[in-house]
Amino acid sequence: YDLSDNVTITSTTAYRSFEANNSLDQDATPVRYVLAIVNDWADAFSQELLLNSQIGNLNLTTGAFYIKRVAHTDAIIRSTVTPSLNYLTLATQPTKSFSVFGDGTLAITDKLNLTL
Repeated sequence: YDLSDNVTITSTTAYRSFEANNSLDQDATPVRYVLAIVNDWADAFSQELLLNSQIGNLNLTTGAFYIKRVAHTDAIIRSTVTPSLNYLTLATQPTKSFSVFGDGTLAITDKLNLTL
C-alpha cells in the first residue's frame, strides 16, 4: 500500500497446516515383527510488516516479523516378537518468535552504495 510517493507498507500473512499418518514396517521382512505407526501434524501462522521509504539518496526498509507454530508427533512402536520393545511417544513443540529489523542504503555515487 502506498502511504505517499516515497513510502510504502507491505503486509504478508500466512497460515500453514499439515497432517501425516504413516504405518511403517520397521523390520523389512515379509512378516511384520516390528511396526511403527507415526502421526504428525503442525499448524503455523506468520505475519510480516515492511515499511519502505526513499529520502533523497537514502533507501530505508524497516519491519517486524512474528510466527507462532505448534508441531505434534504420536509414535507407536509395536513388536510381535519382543513386546518389551513396545512404546509410545507423544511430543509437542510450540514455537513463538518475534523480530524487528531495519536496513538503510545510501547512494553515495551512481556506482558506490553504503549499506547499514
